[in-house]
Amino acid sequence: MMGVVLRSRHHDSKIPCPMTTDPSHAIPPEISADLRTALTLHRDGKLDDAVQIYQSALRHAPGNAVILLSLGAALLGLGRTRDAVASLEPALTARPDHPDTCFTLAEAYRAEGRIEEAYATAKTGLAGNSDYLQGHIAIADALLDMGRHEDARAAFEDILDRNPKDMAALGKLGAFHYHVGEFDAAESNLSMAAAALPHHVETHWHLATLYLSQRRWAEGWGLYRWRWPMSKTVAQETMISLPKWNGENLLGKRIIIWGEQGLGDELMFATCVPDLLEMANPDLCVLVCDQRLAAIFDRSFKDVHIQPIDRQGNESGSFKMPVCDVQIAAGDLPAILRLNDDDFPSVRRRLIPDSIQGARWRKRLDDLGSGLKVGIAWRGGTLERFRRSKSSKISDWAEILATPGIRFVNLQYGDCAAELAAMEDDERLLHHFDDLDPIADPEGQMTLISELDLVIQTSNASAHMAGMLGVPVWNLVPYVADWRWGLETEACLWYPTMRLFRQPALGDWASVLQRAARELRDKVAQRN
Repeated sequence: MMGVVLRSRHHDSKIPCPMTTDPSHAIPPEISADLRTALTLHRDGKLDDAVQIYQSALRHAPGNAVILLSLGAALLGLGRTRDAVASLEPALTARPDHPDTCFTLAEAYRAEGRIEEAYATAKTGLAGNSDYLQGHIAIADALLDMGRHEDARAAFEDILDRNPKDMAALGKLGAFHYHVGEFDAAESNLSMAAAALPHHVETHWHLATLYLSQRRWAEGWGLYRWRWPMSKTVAQETMISLPKWNGENLLGKRIIIWGEQGLGDELMFATCVPDLLEMANPDLCVLVCDQRLAAIFDRSFKDVHIQPIDRQGNESGSFKMPVCDVQIAAGDLPAILRLNDDDFPSVRRRLIPDSIQGARWRKRLDDLGSGLKVGIAWRGGTLERFRRSKSSKISDWAEILATPGIRFVNLQYGDCAAELAAMEDDERLLHHFDDLDPIADPEGQMTLISELDLVIQTSNASAHMAGMLGVPVWNLVPYVADWRWGLETEACLWYPTMRLFRQPALGDWASVLQRAARELRDKVAQRN
């Protein structure tokens, strides 16, 4: 079989998947026909089916590097990055300098946030194939992820110099300009690349985020559909045959709104639901949401039918599709309801916490002693490569945590036991409630937040929670913040009680935290 380059189901970036003849990794004759079938399925984007055949083939030829690479590429296309790494690492062990294996594994490492390993693996691949474009792109991407901005700039410019007519390379350089805050150059390059490549996912997605960051709402929402292939997922509403709602009259029609993406996105887009209810009969509205949000949404959006769905995969077959006339993804609501800054209502509180649980949390906070109760979180982002730019270190918070007259409460989700232990060694007290798991019980986290005087954190789901609950929140954001926080101003259109503390330069958390510490001391002084 000849070497090929296949595309993933939801992404137009090329994924190397060679099924080449290799004397040291020959394909047993009895499975060659099955592998040809898998290759066809893989090429057609039917990756689940291809994976099953690859896995069956490996049982006949365990350790075969060609099959392992093909399986890893298919798993990567499905977004199963950890499984992809588990298949690709032994493939590279079997063929240590094989370029396609190196570059596919580098992409998988990057998706897993193992950036240094992605960089080293791509370098290994280039050593054996110095002209391979995807290898140079993998190295440049890793340099950007590591924050080595000038090295990344040189790498992306070199790629374009080598490939001056390659519009994807121009788009890559445009994306680099965006990530380092060079927005005029970013728009110029991205617009040119997007015009030449009407189906190129990454270019259109970065152009969308640039427009949305600049509050060019109509242009940005017009491109926001590119979020689906960029995340290598399928919009839930495409799985059922219902017309999409585009803002037309809803009189007598039943509409289903699909919550989407992570908890923070679900919460933010839910700010559009009350506006939708002014156009529709609430009793004819179905809101599909993560089951962890179902109770508080049911309490907060009266008469709307809340349909929980298990996004964490702990239950199967529990979702029951209601009968509806039209549908819309929650992330598409702003394209109808948020086309100007004035379209963002100044509503302080959107969610209603459980009053009984609220009283219990109030008592637990009171038991900590007198003073303002301030929740903090210092990390953001679900993927390591995004977390690096969105996150500080707890040690950077020393000046804030030394503020007298404050009882600090931990809101950080994920494994932070070592960081909390270090805090105890430093005798800076940060109260942590062991019985609250913010990931398993986000409503418990929201109820705790609702009883706090202030939240200070880098952007993660808790920032959205505080904003939806009307709790004052100081959101510490990087120099080039996520598109939803914009690029300028302290005010946040999505949440009136949120203030945005922006880095004055790339990676400068020190200045942001110093400013927050000063303002926190002023707040305590005013209270006293």
